[in-house]
Amino acid sequence: MRRHIAVITFVLLTAGLLAGCSSVQAWSPGPSAGRATAGAGVEQVIAPTNPPANDQSAAPPAEKASASTAVEWAALGTAVATSTCPASSSPSKAACGEAHTANTVAPSLPTEPRDSQGGAVTVEVTPGGAVDGKLAFTVRLTTHSVNLNYDFKSLAALKDDLGRTYTALAWEGGNGGHHVSGTLSFDNLQPGTKWVELEMKDIAGVPRRTFRWDVK
Repeated sequence: MRRHIAVITFVLLTAGLLAGCSSVQAWSPGPSAGRATAGAGVEQVIAPTNPPANDQSAAPPAEKASASTAVEWAALGTAVATSTCPASSSPSKAACGEAHTANTVAPSLPTEPRDSQGGAVTVEVTPGGAVDGKLAFTVRLTTHSVNLNYDFKSLAALKDDLGRTYTALAWEGGNGGHHVSGTLSFDNLQPGTKWVELEMKDIAGVPRRTFRWDVK
């Protein structure tokens, strides 16, 4: 009788141990789960804890790569914007548009002289090109009998085919005598201009002298 009881007890213990092992193997802890020893041969499983919501270090590798790529593209866009604008301006569309307009090449004139004779005075005018945003004309006056004492800045004006009139900004040259030369300067021509005409009034009794060039 005692032998039967011992056999039954052994069978029950063996079945219990097998059931416990099966339940432990069925549960698989996450990658961050840890284990700690809680007694002789018994393992206590420590469940993984969820990382804080704002912990960026826990983001999946794919999300980290996407964020890094977005930052690199944003930096590249800023570099391109600033490289196309002057250093003193911000990389905005308005600033870049103004810089592009300022750098637009203005119309130019051929450097061919024009002359006018009248009242015993010969006047020769030659376009000198644009300098520092100003259009310059070299003027030479020659006579043997007239005193060339004139305010050439107030006597000169520049007109174009669109009906615009440019007043002279400055006269840099001589005044008086029989041989006078100097430079008349005007604001630069506007885009779309087809021809210009320099007008000089009341020199040696001639009411109006004109010098005309087609714009290149």
